[in-house]
Amino acid sequence: QLENGVKFIIFNKSNDNKHQNMKHAMKNESKILLKIIKLHCINPNLGNSIDNIFNYSLQHKCINVIQELLKYENFDVNLVDENTGDTFLIKAINIPSVFDLLIKNPKINVDTQNYEKKSALIYAVMKENVNLYEPIINLSKDSDQFIEALKIAIRINIDIKSIIELIKLSVKFDIDYSAPIINGHSIFEEI
Repeated sequence: QLENGVKFIIFNKSNDNKHQNMKHAMKNESKILLKIIKLHCINPNLGNSIDNIFNYSLQHKCINVIQELLKYENFDVNLVDENTGDTFLIKAINIPSVFDLLIKNPKINVDTQNYEKKSALIYAVMKENVNLYEPIINLSKDSDQFIEALKIAIRINIDIKSIIELIKLSVKFDIDYSAPIINGHSIFEEI
């Protein structure tokens, strides 16, 4: 019964923010969802890769629901959106409080790439936010994504201090910066 109530909330596409009544209804739905999640008696992965409790909570900024989901041992923090390939971490790049919760989860895989071959690191570098890309680099095992992020940082002309920070963080990867990386030139020639 509780799972049916959760399905009703997360699959209900009439959740339109335009009207005050709908905003009030969504607030009530979020409270009900939180109470159900706190019971730890439902499948936290309920739904599908698009319509699920996490995406609903992210869309409606129900951070407390996400906090409770992460307490479930069987919650899949690395679920991939079947339409885009985006992970929860990629989706959370624009919501720092959710990003912080996910990046601290020991099960998080920061190296998963979406269908555009971009990982969370690429999106974090594009946001030019060291608070996002530093923890990703610290957990990453993918030097190719790091090099791609560095190329993007140079291409979008992020400030030199950020590029230097990225290079400092790269010590965990065995990267030969004298080798051709961009347009047949070393990374330092591009800078």
